[in-house]
Amino acid sequence: MRVCYRDIQSRGFLTLVEFWLGIICDVIMTAPLERWEALGKDHATMKNLKTNLIGLLACLAVIVIAFLLLVMDESMKSRQFCCLAMRWTP
Repeated sequence: MRVCYRDIQSRGFLTLVEFWLGIICDVIMTAPLERWEALGKDHATMKNLKTNLIGLLACLAVIVIAFLLLVMDESMKSRQFCCLAMRWTP
């Protein structure tokens, strides 16, 4: 790979860009195929998917709870401000 890269690098910038675009396209095309083959070979990937799904759901639950607590806190602050404003008389 190094020899090929040096050879292409010496040819110019456009050839170098063409080389890297080819590599990126190859990775984009082959990665899903290899993942599909891994799913068919063994069910270990499915176990990982279940574990990842549980982790994702837990993360989403934490985000939702944090958002709800933030909204409740803002609501409580505005209520306290209104109560203080009503009590205050100039």
